[in-house]
Amino acid sequence: MSQPAREACFTAEQVQYLITIPGIPEDLVRRLREAPGGRVRLTLHERDEVMARVGDYLQRVGFDRDFETTRDGQISEEIIDALSSATSE
Repeated sequence: MSQPAREACFTAEQVQYLITIPGIPEDLVRRLREAPGGRVRLTLHERDEVMARVGDYLQRVGFDRDFETTRDGQISEEIIDALSSATSE
C-alpha cells in the first residue's frame, strides 16, 4: 500500500540550503532541483526523514555560542515549518 503524498513548498533559498544537508536522499535532492516553484511531493516517510535530518543539522549549526539563532538555524526552522505544513493531496 502506498503512502499518500504530501506537497511541500520551499523558497529557492531553502531548496539550495536543503540539498546541502548531509543525509538527504539523492532522489529527493534531484526532485528538489527539478521542482517548479519549490513545490515537491513527499511521502510521509520522506517528510519525517527529512525533518529528522534537518532537526539534527539545526542542533549542530543553528545556534551561536550565545545560543542565538544563526542564519543556518533560521533557514532550518523555516524548512521544518514548511515540512510540518505540507498538505496532503
